[in-house]
Amino acid sequence: MVSRAEGFRPVGSKDLTCEDWMVNTRIDVELAAAVQNALQTLLPQIHAEIREEFRTSSGPSGSGGNPPPVTIHTWVERFNKQKPRSFEKATA
Repeated sequence: MVSRAEGFRPVGSKDLTCEDWMVNTRIDVELAAAVQNALQTLLPQIHAEIREEFRTSSGPSGSGGNPPPVTIHTWVERFNKQKPRSFEKATA
């Protein structure tokens, strides 16, 4: 069952598709500014942590000193261990 979002209405009683919904393409200026501000605030810390990670990483044994590649999944996991809800404070 599809719930109605504000500003959208179903067409008839048929199964709903994406074509049955009006698309909102407006940009929330306040949200965009809050995200930009949060990123600018966190960027120096992110850079420092990345530099420290590369500086102290010895990699697996026998790899010639090259650490294994870091995947996006690793970064997301690390980010979630931080305080991802701090972005909510910036948008409040």
